[in-house]
This record gives sequence, C-alpha cells and structure tokens, in this order.
Amino acid sequence: MLKCSRLFLIAVMFIILSIPLLSAQAGEKDVRWSEWPTYYSLTDPGTAQPPAAPWQPIPTQIVLAAANNVWFGTTNYYIEENTKFYRLALTGTGLASLGNPWARGYDQVGDEIIPLAGPNMFFVGPTLNIDVVILPQPQWEVVKLTASGAVTITDAVGTSGCTIVTQVPMLTTFGVIVLALLLLVSTIWVIRKRRVGIQI
Repeated sequence: MLKCSRLFLIAVMFIILSIPLLSAQAGEKDVRWSEWPTYYSLTDPGTAQPPAAPWQPIPTQIVLAAANNVWFGTTNYYIEENTKFYRLALTGTGLASLGNPWARGYDQVGDEIIPLAGPNMFFVGPTLNIDVVILPQPQWEVVKLTASGAVTITDAVGTSGCTIVTQVPMLTTFGVIVLALLLLVSTIWVIRKRRVGIQI
C-alpha cells in the first residue's frame, strides 16, 4: 500500500512538472544567417516586390555614372516576431563613390517598415557592406545608393541574420503554485506518517 502511495506521489509530481512543458513560453532568440535572392533596379521601384518589374536579376556588372541611383531589393518572409539583421555586400570598382544610403522594409501588402538602425556603410577589404536592422522582419527590404562618380558593381549579395524566436520550457505561475502546494502537502504527509510510526 505504501509502495503504491509513493508511486502515486511520484506520478503526480511528474504530471505537475510536465505542465510547463505543455505551456512553453517564448524566451530565447537565435540568430540564423542565410542568403536570399537579391535584385537591382536603376529606376525607383516604389513598393514593387522583387522580382516584379522594374526589378532585375543581378547582372555580371552594373555601371553607374555620377548622380545615378541604384536600388537593391532582397526577398524574404514576413515574420512579425523576428528582427532582421540585413547586410548588402557589394563588390566592384569605384565603390567609395557610393553614398547617401537609404533603406526600407516592406510587409506583405507593401507598407513601409522604418529600420531600427542603419543603413550603415563600411568596407571589409574591397567589399562595401551596408547594414540595416528592421523590426518586424519584412517581406522584402530595399537599399538605395547614389553614385558621386563612376562605379562598376560586379556582384551584390543580400544576407540576413534573423532572430528566430524559440520556445523555452519554463514554469508558469500556476505551475509554481501547484508544485509548491504539492511539496507542502507531501512534506506534511511524510511527517504525520513518521509520527505515528509507519515506515515509508
């Protein structure tokens, strides 16, 4: 009988401890980097989502004269809970002549999402990087640059580091209260049994 009581107590505690597993809460974010299709346009694309016109695939080279603008668009998936860390990496010649960076994200219906930070431009070796942070993670993002001199771009790569919200098992308030009550009752039960001289 006592053995059954112990087994019952263990089973109840296991069920209570399982409550938070069934009610896991979002508590951690994991940054995952991936490369997404990138397009360009020499005319203002407005709210057109790549690859719709006027967006075009990146050619072998994009040649810009002084005062010319170029837009780069990278497709993605809209996820409201995620933050997008977007990097556009450009290679070519005359990249130091690119400036006046402008960036926007867009949701599924084409509404603008203002970046939290950026665009920030910096060189890593010969590669020009433009970094932007956007929340929520947009359906697609656009970076606009203006050339102050002759520029030839030979490649453009859009890379995203998106925070992915993961589910972390943790005790809910209800679970903590029930577990505390269970431990209190079991302690009282053990003490009373020992007082009457019953071996547990």
